[in-house]
Amino acid sequence: MIRRLNYTGRKRILNQHAQIYVRTDDGSASFDANINLNDYALPSDAKVYVEAYRQTSWMRFDFGTVSGLVAPADRRLTQFESYEDILFRVRVVSAATPHGKLIAEADRIRLRNPQEQESSQRPLLPVISKSLQGLISRIDFEDRPRLEINTAVGNWRDLAVNPAFRSMVLSYAVKEILTRILVVEELFDTETDDQDDWRAQWLRYASSLPGVGNLPADGSDQDSVDEWIDSAVSAFGRKHGVVDWFNTFWQGEGA
Repeated sequence: MIRRLNYTGRKRILNQHAQIYVRTDDGSASFDANINLNDYALPSDAKVYVEAYRQTSWMRFDFGTVSGLVAPADRRLTQFESYEDILFRVRVVSAATPHGKLIAEADRIRLRNPQEQESSQRPLLPVISKSLQGLISRIDFEDRPRLEINTAVGNWRDLAVNPAFRSMVLSYAVKEILTRILVVEELFDTETDDQDDWRAQWLRYASSLPGVGNLPADGSDQDSVDEWIDSAVSAFGRKHGVVDWFNTFWQGEGA
């Protein structure tokens, strides 16, 4: 018999209270979890699980109870070929009747690098490698925007910082991301209780670029939304010297 979780009335755990960090000791990937459940008034005997997943691959780790969080000794991510695009969820499950009731959850948690424990600076657009059918790169929105570069290009990390590649990819990436937020998801609010909300982070960043006007209040005027997106993309290009990046490549090739 399949044991199912009851989702009725579950609390949402903010991602800043459930942070996952990668470890690469001895050549294998494992993780550490920083979980803080103090603000959620959860039963002390409720079970806590951390789950790692990517597409059809999945692993579950028992982290004890709310009042006795204990990380398992073995936290190796053995079911995954690479760790770079794994997502995590933290689930709190009731120990009382009915058993298996899901009472709190944080989902789609991004795996952080160890350096992020000591710095609040996180990349708005992480770069990873992935096998892409006939594409050099694309923007993936599975949990938060990521720039995927085809593993077939070889040294994808060098490509990611190459001026020619950046000049031809990043401005289009910014436009695609802002379009996703404002046109597809119709989100226009830069303030949120969730500090890890990538959409609000991107809107705040775009709004802060020099010369960008006020964010439209809503999507009722599509022309205004499109103009704001174009303004933000142009401001991004000016701030980062995208044309200079390309000219450095182009003039070098022609020399």
